[in-house]
Amino acid sequence: MGFSGWVRCRCHEEKLSVPAPVPVRIDDQDEIVAVHEGDRARLRNWQRDACPHPDMAIAELSCANWELWQITAAVESFGDAFPVLLENVPRWHGSWWLTPEEARRALAELEDLAERLGPIAVDRLVVPGRALPYYWYHQTRRGNERASLYACPPARAGLTGRGTFGVWDGDDTDPRFEAAHVAQRQEGGGWALIDRETGARHTLDSPVLIEDDPPEEFDVVTLELLAQEWYPAFPQVHDLFRASVATGHHVHWG
Repeated sequence: MGFSGWVRCRCHEEKLSVPAPVPVRIDDQDEIVAVHEGDRARLRNWQRDACPHPDMAIAELSCANWELWQITAAVESFGDAFPVLLENVPRWHGSWWLTPEEARRALAELEDLAERLGPIAVDRLVVPGRALPYYWYHQTRRGNERASLYACPPARAGLTGRGTFGVWDGDDTDPRFEAAHVAQRQEGGGWALIDRETGARHTLDSPVLIEDDPPEEFDVVTLELLAQEWYPAFPQVHDLFRASVATGHHVHWG
């Protein structure tokens, strides 16, 4: 499941949309609704392409649960410093909305949040000679859990969270191999991982794969990302608040 959000455009008010095929009114959340219950289906069909904005939404959000929860967790980490965001960014599914005035204050808080978070240090794995994007993986107690980067069981591979790449055996918490600059070579019936700085080696039954291909070399780099770059849903949430302020219409969450 995921979260969605939208802000309605002003095309209906400014006579820029195709005229509605049924009598309509604006409700107290700024939505266009049919005057007669039986006209709801015709109204919905009209809204899909009544103006240049799909479904008459000038801004939309569509994100996974965890993407929005990332933002709420960042907001909560500052205690009660951002009361409008605490109150109005949804944590569970249902019908939520913000008034344009609440959206104006939420927009200011969101921009303040980005300033307070500052640059966020992020480790990413890169393959020399390959184009962006960088590859990045969460490190957990059980090592890397994402399928795009792996070694043959029982070995586990991923980022350590301290600027290096690591390989763990079984349920080990300490990596058997750790390096920031890695080479891998097929040797006999296995694959050798080599620390290009120290020469330290570790042998695996199968190679570390990135996009189903075993690169000869890869590196871990630390990047400094802004909140807008690190949190996937941040730009969409920002656009929703800004659109509400510009149109004078509510933000709707679903």
